[in-house]
Amino acid sequence: MTPEVIAAEIERTDAKTVLSTPEGRRWVWALLESAGVWSSSFESDALGMAFTSGRREVGLEVMRRLQRLLPGEYNLMVVEAAKAMAEAQMREQLKP
Repeated sequence: MTPEVIAAEIERTDAKTVLSTPEGRRWVWALLESAGVWSSSFESDALGMAFTSGRREVGLEVMRRLQRLLPGEYNLMVVEAAKAMAEAQMREQLKP
């Protein structure tokens, strides 16, 4: 095996370890949210926009890697996050 193949297998194994549990998937989802991957990086000042764009780009790279390495686990994470958001909305609507 070449060093590149070994490195790719280590990366896949590491990602699989993190995404193998609901807790790991929730942690990664929260990380992606905090990176702002689903938000605009527009800011009123250039330095703020550069910072926000950089943070978002790191989150997008994490998301791309997970989609490439483990598409099934990534999709499971998306489904679980959507379910959690729907449950939170339902609880909010039921508040007196």
